[in-house]
Amino acid sequence: SAIPQSMFYYCICMEEVSIPSSVTSIGIMAFDGCESLNELTIPSSVTSIGEMAFNSAENIYDYYIYATTPPEISARTFSYYGAQLHVVEGCGEAYQNDPYWGNFSIEEDLEASVEGIPADAKGNGTCFDLSGRRLDKKPTKGIYIQNGKKFLGK
Repeated sequence: SAIPQSMFYYCICMEEVSIPSSVTSIGIMAFDGCESLNELTIPSSVTSIGEMAFNSAENIYDYYIYATTPPEISARTFSYYGAQLHVVEGCGEAYQNDPYWGNFSIEEDLEASVEGIPADAKGNGTCFDLSGRRLDKKPTKGIYIQNGKKFLGK
């Protein structure tokens, strides 16, 4: 699925966004004008991000990108390249060699994900079900994912 063009245009109250693993593309100007946005997590499923998708979202200081291959972007996807780009260990060179992603300050500090569900970059133990949906609390039974690893609750 895709986040459509201008979906969150000037949605000024959003501070953090974690794109679901069902998303494969982010549309043109999808988050344009989201001035309060300061952190963004993009799963490994995203392969392209549209032009001006994060225009005027200059308060994003941390991008967490779980794609091992840099998603396709243009020179105008971001209006500010001074943020920290966190990528999966071993993938920094691919981002650094990209003509646009290479403009960010790149840090290889993320673990690879389980079935496209990212490890929690903050380490606060967020849990997900096997479909990638965030859970409100740690389940007592069944299989769940926490920090990018599968667990079985008994």
